[in-house]
This record gives sequence, C-alpha cells and structure tokens, in this order.
Amino acid sequence: MSILKKLRDCNEPLNVKEVAKLLCVSEATIQRWVRGREIPALRIGDTIRFDGRSLADFIEEASAASQHSRDFRYRLVQEPEEPLSKDSQEDKN
Repeated sequence: MSILKKLRDCNEPLNVKEVAKLLCVSEATIQRWVRGREIPALRIGDTIRFDGRSLADFIEEASAASQHSRDFRYRLVQEPEEPLSKDSQEDKN
C-alpha cells in the first residue's frame, strides 16, 4: 500500500513516531520540519499531531512542484539558445 493511501485511510491523528516511520526519516527530522513549518502539523500544547489527509495532500503538492521544477530545469538545459539578432551583434562590436 502506498504512503499516500495509508495517510488518506487514517481516521485518527498521527503522532511524530508514526509519521517518521511512514516517511522513513527520524523523529528528530519530523520535529525539525514541524519547527521550520516545512510540513503541516497540529500543535496541542507540547503534543504534535498530523492529519493524514492533509499530509497526503501536502506530499502530492510538493511532489508536483518538484516535478515542475525538474521539468523546467530540463527544458532550460535542452533548449538551444536563440542566436543573437544582427542588431544585437552589431551593438557588441
């Protein structure tokens, strides 16, 4: 079962340990991401909880943005530069 499916199937809020296990990172990493607001989380006093559906949506959006960025960088590398027009070549001389 995919991570996104597991997250969407969660009816109860997840804790740091559960999210760390799902994402294959340490609990310290999850806590650092929460402190840096790099991952959506709910704080209840000193307790950190995660909504599975919100986390799945966040991962999908981050993945799509990352793919868009990779596609953009690939196009920049692959597309040849347009030759300078005669006017701009003359300006350089």
